[in-house]
Amino acid sequence: MMDGADCSWPSQGELAQIEEIRKVCSGELQKLSDPARDVVGDVRICRFLRFSEGNVKKAAESYREFLSWRVQEGVEKLRSGILELSLEDFLAWLDEVRSPFGPPVCPMLGETPDGHMLVYASPGWFKAAEFVKQRPACHTMDTDLMITWTVLEWMMKQLDDRCYKAQKMLYTVKIIDMKNLGNEKLPIFVSEIRNFAKTNMPQIMSKYCEHDILILVLNAPFVFRMVWAFASALMAKRQARRMRLMADSSSSEAQEFLKSLAPASVWPEAIGGARKAVPLCFPLAFENKERIAKWMATTTPPVVRGQAPVISKTILGMSQEAAKPDGSIAEKQSSTEAPASTPAQVPENEVQPTANANEAPAPASETKEMQPIVMDEGKTEVAPSTGWFCCTSG
Repeated sequence: MMDGADCSWPSQGELAQIEEIRKVCSGELQKLSDPARDVVGDVRICRFLRFSEGNVKKAAESYREFLSWRVQEGVEKLRSGILELSLEDFLAWLDEVRSPFGPPVCPMLGETPDGHMLVYASPGWFKAAEFVKQRPACHTMDTDLMITWTVLEWMMKQLDDRCYKAQKMLYTVKIIDMKNLGNEKLPIFVSEIRNFAKTNMPQIMSKYCEHDILILVLNAPFVFRMVWAFASALMAKRQARRMRLMADSSSSEAQEFLKSLAPASVWPEAIGGARKAVPLCFPLAFENKERIAKWMATTTPPVVRGQAPVISKTILGMSQEAAKPDGSIAEKQSSTEAPASTPAQVPENEVQPTANANEAPAPASETKEMQPIVMDEGKTEVAPSTGWFCCTSG
């Protein structure tokens, strides 16, 4: 099932093409204040090259846009102090700054035997309407966007370190459990969420391209067709080819596959595992009144465009103890330990809690291209080649 990405180390031919891309983007590279390996190294540029199917011109154009965007948005400062956090401290920081009404997503649940990072999401519990309406004035939708960028920066750094240690291309495996979808108001019926996704998700997917090897959707109900119809326009065909659907996570096929990725102790009980608590997912943050009260009392934004994020003294204290000097995860973490870096290879130079069946769908202009997908009970289906809304935000 995981055959959608090339895991080989960049070939000599690709390395030559990567140098061509560097030459084309030399001006943009020189403008970076922090030309870190996970941004300018061979592995990162190779992701752009492979996403462009070996077309150097297209890859260079995409990579140049990526570099210019980083400088314009102050992404290098935005990630300052975050990449050095251990897994434990990073998840603690993210839990502090995220909305308790956001989609439950754990950006690092564990790893596969091959070293791919496991990401788990349960978007059926996403309180989309509350996410928009119930928030402190200092925490805007723009803040959520920057948190998303920061999460992706941390994830890509983790992947980069793993790649250099293993000397092969590694990716994320995203497990998307659609249980409860339709019992909360669907995000596509919340205009702010719909517009946010349409504006930002295509950009995010192009900037952080070629980092998924598999997106496995489990327990998708009939209502998923509406979500799919909207989301499918936001992703490239190449990414969509890595999506699979399994109608029932309790089926023998699904359980056998999940066990091949990680032991039951890693997986949440919701999909047949033994894990009761899942960072940033279960227990659900919106069920904790104290958590919500603390969130609503926030007066300072956790991230500001072009500035380093605020990290509490508690998290800083933990990171000093838990993180190694090189920023990799400390040895006290076992199954999700991230490999240490090898020497850099860089170039020189709305509020309604439940879905309403009678509610009008999105305007015709936004739904005219919607097409249903086929889900046969007990079978695994390849997603149509139109894309998928990648769940990565905190």
